[in-house]
Amino acid sequence: MAAPRPLPIVPPVRRSMIWPPPPPGRPEWAWLLQLPPRGWILRRLIRPGAATVPDGGLVVSVGGGPGFEFREVERLRPRGVRWRGLLLDAQLAMLTQARRPGRPAARANGPDVALGDAVALPLRDASVDLVLSLGVLCCMTDEGADAAAREAWRVLRPGGYAVLSVPRWRGAADESRHTKVGFVRVGGGRPGRAVFRKRI
Repeated sequence: MAAPRPLPIVPPVRRSMIWPPPPPGRPEWAWLLQLPPRGWILRRLIRPGAATVPDGGLVVSVGGGPGFEFREVERLRPRGVRWRGLLLDAQLAMLTQARRPGRPAARANGPDVALGDAVALPLRDASVDLVLSLGVLCCMTDEGADAAAREAWRVLRPGGYAVLSVPRWRGAADESRHTKVGFVRVGGGRPGRAVFRKRI
């Protein structure tokens, strides 16, 4: 089975991260991210944005760790439609886990992976259809989280969706970071589980 094509490696800007990150943001705790309740929650959050991703569209998971969320993305992809995926993380150990056999990034049609920081995404303006920010902002400094929200806005196409998931105690602050840069909250659940849309 052919390995996914790697993208250029972007040196992570580690000053934006809290080191070591809280579990499950550490590689040794990453297995927690594949527990079934998380998959159910993610499908509910991702579904509105997934419905708008065109054939050939790009789905990016920022700080996605081992990339378990791409299992849920694939479950929502309509038959006959092809999407491109990109998994970015600032921890090389997380991306090494993502390439393990049986995981989405290890499949020939799985997402590409790249080492990179959420504050400096290696993507063109308005080039992404769906941005996933799942449990990464709680591993970042306040300044880094603000910059990550601005980067999500920059790379997302007009009308595209961004999905945020952070612990409840961070919810109001991290949602506010997104609305300050122009995102409109269009769904989600409790504070910190939110679906945003970039205005057209």
